[in-house]
Amino acid sequence: MNPTSTTVFTLTATNANGTSTATTSVQVATAPTAPGSFTVSSPSTSTLSLSWASSTPNNGATISFYAVYRGLSSTTISTFVATTTGLSYVNTGLATSTTYWYDVTAQDSVGNVSASSTNMSGTTLSGLTPSITAFSASPSVVAANGTSTLSWTVSSATSLSIDHGIGTVTGTSTGTPALATSTVFTLTATNANGTTTATTSIMVIPPSVPQNLAASVISTSEIDLSWASSTATGTVVAGYEVFRNGSEIATTTNLSYHDTGLSAGTQYSYNIAAYDAFGNTSAESSSTSATTNTASNSGGGGSGGSIGVASGGGGGGGTGYYLPIATPSSSTATTTPSLRDMRLQLLSLLMQELKSLVSQAIAQGIAIPQSTLNLVGLSVSNGNTSSYQFTRDLQLHDAGEDVRQLQLFLIAQNTGIAAHNLASRGATGIFGTLTFNALVEFQTKVGIKPSGYFGAITRKYANGL
Repeated sequence: MNPTSTTVFTLTATNANGTSTATTSVQVATAPTAPGSFTVSSPSTSTLSLSWASSTPNNGATISFYAVYRGLSSTTISTFVATTTGLSYVNTGLATSTTYWYDVTAQDSVGNVSASSTNMSGTTLSGLTPSITAFSASPSVVAANGTSTLSWTVSSATSLSIDHGIGTVTGTSTGTPALATSTVFTLTATNANGTTTATTSIMVIPPSVPQNLAASVISTSEIDLSWASSTATGTVVAGYEVFRNGSEIATTTNLSYHDTGLSAGTQYSYNIAAYDAFGNTSAESSSTSATTNTASNSGGGGSGGSIGVASGGGGGGGTGYYLPIATPSSSTATTTPSLRDMRLQLLSLLMQELKSLVSQAIAQGIAIPQSTLNLVGLSVSNGNTSSYQFTRDLQLHDAGEDVRQLQLFLIAQNTGIAAHNLASRGATGIFGTLTFNALVEFQTKVGIKPSGYFGAITRKYANGL
């Protein structure tokens, strides 16, 4: 007998003396409720994770298990996958880049089967890392404090991010923050299989190139420079870098520079570059050259003459070092210095000039033989940075002995193009664009974030070598 609803059964017992009865009821359990909150998640290249809320049995029955079914569309979910007593299941052995549809039913302890849950789908991963087919900036050249738009074409990525303060992005484009200096942006695309990156750069317009550079010879050891002002886009010109014979020798906020300590009778070539308030530097100006006055006889008629290293001519004395020769007058007789005395004086002056030349060579990072240093009475390290300890942060336009030591350090430590360019100009003690580029090259080489700023991290690394 198979009752379809709750039924009360009566047992009747009879004999000659009479009848006795007893009753019992049988409850018929209905199907459990359908599983709820069905989800498909956590895809990989060959698996999908399923989960659901429990079913509720009826009339004293219990849930025996759940049955999982799969199909390739929402209307073809018929393939039996597995049974489980839990509320989740991981389906394995699936094909890549394929969408699967699922539902689940519950069966109770008396064999009743629930209705199917809602159906849900999931797609397995491709097994490929993200692909970045385009990453660009428009415009790619902006004024200082200007902005640009970054655009990209990416496939198979689950997340995208861009550095320099932009962070996580969605869609296919985003704006940049205001840019003070030229910047290289990196787009990072990620999925479960790995990460792909691409870069694009935005150049901030540097100041205009200084014009009308002129050089005026003042003496045997001095040349005056002057030039027309530069202009900056979106900011102001903060100063100018002065280059002599290819090496930076100074920075100034003026439109002129007085170069001293030069050698007599020597030609010098000069260039000027402008930098703005954010450190953007222009290309160097056209060069101009000038030759200091020659150390020669300045003799001539007039009130006295000179021998050796005076510069001048015509009547009267010269403008440099000179050895006076007294000229007798009609009333007073003066003894002319002996040839030996004049030679000693001339030798003393020549030694002063030699010492000046050696000092200039040392300032340019040129190694000087110890015998020459002893001769002119100088004592320097010749650029040995092995024991030098840097104590302050350094950046563009700083100057000093620690900048010179940093330049010597970068020349010694690097083998790249930027270090080679710095070496070709020598250690000037002025933190210019060549030093900046060589420092970026060194930071990249040793795994420090390249910034061109000689801060605590880079300083600690350098002091530890």
